[in-house]
Amino acid sequence: MPQTAELVDWLRAELGKQAADRVVLRGKQGKGGFYAAEIGPDGVLREFGSTVSGRRVRLDGQGGLVWRAAP
Repeated sequence: MPQTAELVDWLRAELGKQAADRVVLRGKQGKGGFYAAEIGPDGVLREFGSTVSGRRVRLDGQGGLVWRAAP
């Protein structure tokens, strides 16, 4: 997930490593705070982290992403 890695690097530069890593870890643990999704070169949707509401994206059938309905 190269775009997600770039986003995390940017967050670290803007917020500081400790603060950014805390946010990313919360998402990884399923507590919300950080969520990223991207479509790989193979067309597969990859997701990392979680939102507070539990919402996720889905492929829209046209090569893009759209938010799923709230759970």
